[in-house]
Amino acid sequence: MAVDKQQRRWSALGGFAIALLVVLLARVWFLQAVTKEETDRIIDRVQTRVVKLIPERGRIFD
Repeated sequence: MAVDKQQRRWSALGGFAIALLVVLLARVWFLQAVTKEETDRIIDRVQTRVVKLIPERGRIFD
């Protein structure tokens, strides 16, 4: 009796872990395959920024 209960618990835990892994893999696939173009645009906008720097000028010592 106790062995059956423990076996069911392990089976339920294993099923939950597999279901969680399937959901995680589906989300990763969605982000990489379905929304790739949108993600690429966001990455380009965040990583590429033009910053104009004016150099500090000082006296020239000979």
